[in-house]
Amino acid sequence: MEILRGVLLGLRKYSDFTGRSTRFEFSSFVGFYFLAGFVLAMTSDWFGHFGQTVFAIWNVLMGLPTISVTVRRLHDVGRAGWWIIQLLVSIVLVMFLVTKEGPLSSSVMFFSTMILLLAIPVVYALFLPSWYAHKRD
Repeated sequence: MEILRGVLLGLRKYSDFTGRSTRFEFSSFVGFYFLAGFVLAMTSDWFGHFGQTVFAIWNVLMGLPTISVTVRRLHDVGRAGWWIIQLLVSIVLVMFLVTKEGPLSSSVMFFSTMILLLAIPVVYALFLPSWYAHKRD
């Protein structure tokens, strides 16, 4: 039930870009977002065009709450909310490289690029405490 509380808190504060969100709230919200998105993506093939439309609507509706909970998490670790731009640029860069016929056509190159461009900034920005957070206490 605690996970549901974290998800509902993230949805309730969908437009609140001030304040903080705990690691648990962030993790439960993002876990719910990816799990539900994964289920929708897998079932979208069964329903054809309607399923793809539902998946697109899901991503549009969950975009603002995901950004706001991420900004609040960045505030909690002592970073400015503008750090989200680095995360979004990494995602856009990976999506751009995947659509081109190039070195990311192999799965090994794709996953190694995902780790370099997404995992390292996400872990650095969201889960590691900053120098400012240590000096503040």
